[in-house]
Amino acid sequence: MSDLNNLNVSVENQNNVNQGAAVPPQAPQGNLALELIYTREARKQVREMCSWTRFLAIFGLISLILGVGFPLFSILKSGEINAITMGITCLLVVITLITLIPIRRLLKFSSQAKLGLKNNDSKQMELAMKSMNGYWRFVAVLAMLGLVIMMISFFITGAGFIAALFGSAGMNY
Repeated sequence: MSDLNNLNVSVENQNNVNQGAAVPPQAPQGNLALELIYTREARKQVREMCSWTRFLAIFGLISLILGVGFPLFSILKSGEINAITMGITCLLVVITLITLIPIRRLLKFSSQAKLGLKNNDSKQMELAMKSMNGYWRFVAVLAMLGLVIMMISFFITGAGFIAALFGSAGMNY
């Protein structure tokens, strides 16, 4: 029965090769893992993705430096250090730390994927994919956090609107 299955796999693989599709090697039964084979087009796409992620990470770093540096410089230059300027400074530091996490993941993906393609190293590509997965997970958490904050602000705004509406109509309870 095993020989018949292997024969079917071989015939399917041969048909796929004849049609120009890349066929991953079939793993024998056991604990061996399948290796991913990158076609020429897939390698080209990953290289391009490395370039764009590196560009976005560098652009993000420059934007972060300019976006945080100028306000901090102006606060320090003015010489007025009070509760508001300290609050703004703390907020900028928090934003900087939050923004550095996805930028770091993009840079890691870019360098690891480029190295993985250059050396044909599956382990490096695995690390690159983990970095990209971490990037998207972080972005998703930020999106969910933004959604929660938006819902809370809508609730507060709606409650304030209703209070103002009934308060101005002389319906204070």
